[in-house]
Amino acid sequence: MAPVIKKLRELDLFLICLILLLAICGAINLYSAGLVRPDHVSANLSLVDKFLSSPVFVKQLLFYGVGFVIMLIFAFVPSQFWHKIAPYLYGLCLFCLILVFFFGVIQNGSKRWLNIFGFRWQPSEVMKYAVILMTAWIIAKFPPAPKGYTLRELLLPILIIAIPFLFVAKQPDLGTALVLAIVPGAMLIFVGVRRFVLLFSILFLLLVIPLGWNKLHEYQKRRVLTLLNPESDPRGSGYHILQSQIAIGSGRLLGKGFTKGTQSQLEFLPEHSTDFIFSVLAEEWGFVGAFFVILLYGVFILHLYMMVFKTHSAFEALIVFGITTQIFVNFAINLGMVIGFFPVVGIPFPLLSAGGSATISTLLALGIVLNVTRKLRFKELMFA
Repeated sequence: MAPVIKKLRELDLFLICLILLLAICGAINLYSAGLVRPDHVSANLSLVDKFLSSPVFVKQLLFYGVGFVIMLIFAFVPSQFWHKIAPYLYGLCLFCLILVFFFGVIQNGSKRWLNIFGFRWQPSEVMKYAVILMTAWIIAKFPPAPKGYTLRELLLPILIIAIPFLFVAKQPDLGTALVLAIVPGAMLIFVGVRRFVLLFSILFLLLVIPLGWNKLHEYQKRRVLTLLNPESDPRGSGYHILQSQIAIGSGRLLGKGFTKGTQSQLEFLPEHSTDFIFSVLAEEWGFVGAFFVILLYGVFILHLYMMVFKTHSAFEALIVFGITTQIFVNFAINLGMVIGFFPVVGIPFPLLSAGGSATISTLLALGIVLNVTRKLRFKELMFA
């Protein structure tokens, strides 16, 4: 027992506490969001019946449990292992995306999942982190010159990013596809690119946007167009945003109370256990509860970014930067989506939204980060 405790002492306990707090916030929220019995607050119900009244909550507890076990295991897997397998992991995830293209399960008009022995898995969630590892591998193997990468030197990283981007966009899952491009792109900018490359990239995006607009599905175009004026289609493409804004606004300062949210409990708020879980939080816990979770996330993300500059190698710094940016981008897009700043693109709130693929892959990635911070913590303990 003593060796186990000694090993656990090497971990970044502050980071683990932050992850646990976010998971607890997610579990509490999902219990309310997933209630299916109208008499869930009845004094006649036993504790077991109350517990089972929210199947989403019960299932998510399982995902949290599996995810935390994987996170702690991967916290002791050396970063050299990820450096060795990064190309193979990327290839495996790309193969899974190809399988989705041919054999994927269709839900809500999108083909994003594989059905494996009764378990529905979304390969694009793991692909987000595989692209981060692969980009870090390429940068570590071919570091930029002091002035940064040239356009020619960026051809390989761009190809690595573009292939999964196209497959995921075809599902269609535009939100995840954009994240697949944004995060590794931020990693390349972080290590340095030539000014000409940045200028060229901006001009290229401006030229591609009209072409990309024509490639969007009609429902995606409507979501973008109704962003500025959701009242123009209150029962169609503007419905999600309007109901989310009503839920958030009605929470006011202290909220309506746990399990008392009318928008979620009466099923007015769509996808309230996944994409719009933050709306449930704001309705039931008000501004105070929403601010607490945002502040908790701010501390969490800031702590992770600080670790980037304490790492021992370029590869470790890049994977911590990439994973942190991945979580931050998901958080920012989801938050902007539920308050009406961004179109509804189906990006889950990290560690709060229900979903096995997203939860387990996020905790797995945080296990990789814990390994990097463990080495830093171990060094501090050695010289304490």
